[in-house]
Amino acid sequence: MVTGSGSIFLLLLPWVRDLFINSGQRWLYIFSLAFLVTFTLTPLVRRLGIKFRVIDVPDIRRIHLVPTPRVGGIGVFLGFSLSVLGNWIIPSEMAIILLAGILLMLVGIADDTWGLPAWFKLLAQLTASGLVISWGMVLTLFPSGPLGDIANILLTVFWLVGITNAFNFVDGMDGLAGGLAVLIAFFLGVRNGPKFLDSKINEISAVH
Repeated sequence: MVTGSGSIFLLLLPWVRDLFINSGQRWLYIFSLAFLVTFTLTPLVRRLGIKFRVIDVPDIRRIHLVPTPRVGGIGVFLGFSLSVLGNWIIPSEMAIILLAGILLMLVGIADDTWGLPAWFKLLAQLTASGLVISWGMVLTLFPSGPLGDIANILLTVFWLVGITNAFNFVDGMDGLAGGLAVLIAFFLGVRNGPKFLDSKINEISAVH
């Protein structure tokens, strides 16, 4: 953990970040920071889960044989968040996504710890979806117009709430949800990452 913490501190130094950026390796900086934060914090989060008895007891839906901490997602989310903040390019859309993610993470922790009714979790998911949609991040499958706009908003809500619950449903095997998230993030990054970063860099350069 000490080595990981030292590496994270080193990566957060401005001149180290600039070395990556100036050499065209911004993606490697983001990946390295996210990996190190997650790798360093996961054992700590695991110990906290065991200490406070936030554990998943084996049953017919879960294949692990021993009680397993349920709060490992905290380390993953903090790794993602810190890598986004450390990148120093935070468009308003990403800030809203982080805010919605924090809301869902807090509700998830509360559910893992005390157990929450389904309606409360659904309300939180709808609220998080509303935050994202209010900032203009809407799927555009249907043509623009009164009915088309409503259909696109409903489709976006269905997509966000559906994906959130889909990950909850596949989380019966330790590591499955995290593995799927890594694969999805990788392919989305390959497909959209360079174009998205270039557009935001150009916007910031134009302002300055």
